Amino acid sequence: EGLDAEGYHVIGQSHTNKVVQSMRADGFDNAATVTGELMRLDNGRGDPWNSRTVIMVDEFAQLSTAQEAGLFRHADRSGAKIIGAGDDKQFASIERGGLFNVLKAEHGAAELHSIYRVKDAEQKAAFNAMHEGDFKTGLGILDQQGAIHWAKGQEESRAALIRQWADDSAAEPGKRRFIIAYTNREVDELNAAARAARKERGQLGDDVSLQTKDGPQTFATGDQIILTANARSKAQKEAGLFNNSMGTITAIKDDKRGHVVTIRLDAKARDEKPREVSFRIGEDAGAGEFNALKHGYAGTIYKSQGDTIAQTYVLHSDQWRSAGGYVALTRQSERVTMFAAEQPSPWMMAQGGVSQLDAKQLANAEKSYAAWADAKPSLAARHGFADYVGYVQAQWQ
Repeated sequence: EGLDAEGYHVIGQSHTNKVVQSMRADGFDNAATVTGELMRLDNGRGDPWNSRTVIMVDEFAQLSTAQEAGLFRHADRSGAKIIGAGDDKQFASIERGGLFNVLKAEHGAAELHSIYRVKDAEQKAAFNAMHEGDFKTGLGILDQQGAIHWAKGQEESRAALIRQWADDSAAEPGKRRFIIAYTNREVDELNAAARAARKERGQLGDDVSLQTKDGPQTFATGDQIILTANARSKAQKEAGLFNNSMGTITAIKDDKRGHVVTIRLDAKARDEKPREVSFRIGEDAGAGEFNALKHGYAGTIYKSQGDTIAQTYVLHSDQWRSAGGYVALTRQSERVTMFAAEQPSPWMMAQGGVSQLDAKQLANAEKSYAAWADAKPSLAARHGFADYVGYVQAQWQ
């Protein structure tokens, strides 16, 4: 607002469309993804940057080195100013990156310590403690608030999470809540379990099989969904169909040409009314079709970065590290509940490697390895299943 008042042209940018949409809802009249803005400038479309242009980049640490180089190149040519905002304790770029800390060390940075996402003073203190790497203090605060639930094993922990989520959803159906896990495999299992719980309680309509981008999936009115790609048509983009946007199915109609789905998109700002958008399931964007959606009761920690959700339910796993833990436990505006297992799976506590596992232990070990390989493909390419089992068992001993 201050820069606008001084006559500067302010453009908000970020790595993901989800954050860009939030920036627009929070007051940025002009906002775009970094990739989209660089393509626009490289192709000479629209107004060029000049010395009265200010680029404000949110989640700056998620940018790759190539993206940062593109921004700095255009800023150097035009005299534009770049302001990067981010958190070096959260997830960084999945591509080659890491310049955020270098720039911070070289040029200095202002640090923000006032937490606006959550109102509770104790949770604010927990946020700041975990940001400084003091997880003992942060988790201690959450534990005193009853936010950490223990179960004997991982399966019991997952079941307890679903029960709590289902009970809360039934008590306050209008509140936005989300389940957070580390791997895509865990997310798929939690999505299936959450949907089954809603189905059992009669909170969903009749099941309909839809041919999505990722194959046939079953949906019903009342299903919470997440979009997995950006719309290609201008009309659908203006309607809010962007990757990682979330919403609820309010209608599924069948006609001679296929299924038409209506979705009520979650509001991005507190004073914004939810928007409804309808589209026919299919791949022909020119004909108004769209098919990039899946169940959205749960998502990965990485996908949740930059989001704010009223209530979150977090499944702890042995694969957590500081960045993932910090992000997962700071997405809530009201309440977070973490579900953890007191003991690892029996195969972890066994000795002797793969050859000494019984059938059930072997199946659970394979499941754990698949989740680890999903999260760490480069390490999995170097270390096979036997190495993984031996390493985990040695660490546990």
